[in-house]
Amino acid sequence: MALGDGTERPFRAPGRSPETPREVKDVPIDTTTALRERIPALRAKLLALRDELRREIAANARDLATPPEDRGEDLTASQHPADVASDLELREDLVAGELKHEREVREIDAALVRMDAKTYGSCVDCGAPIPLERLEVRPQASRDVGCQRRAPRP
Repeated sequence: MALGDGTERPFRAPGRSPETPREVKDVPIDTTTALRERIPALRAKLLALRDELRREIAANARDLATPPEDRGEDLTASQHPADVASDLELREDLVAGELKHEREVREIDAALVRMDAKTYGSCVDCGAPIPLERLEVRPQASRDVGCQRRAPRP
């Protein structure tokens, strides 16, 4: 926020003061202006990423739904156990990837909701601004780096 003497007052999350145990870094207020200007591009990036993930989820679902014999795999009792294990591992990787993609789609949808609610770019845990550089790399980010490190892993 610009002060009368031309200097800028740093942003501090609501309810935080320097004596609060977990102080929020001072971030110049012009960061929010830069973020507002980048929202359309970030929204487009989120939508494109969501579309790509949905296509991958659909492709994985098709692969998982195809019976092994329809893919030309040998299902006879003479098949080597190592081959069976490799096939199972590949299917497990597909399932794990599909679950990861579905989680990412939910994160993207939540980011789009935050954009509509005008809360996008603020950490959901502490309220501090998420650096624009982080949002450019991971536009679905809901936490600043410090809070993300403390958050439980999925």
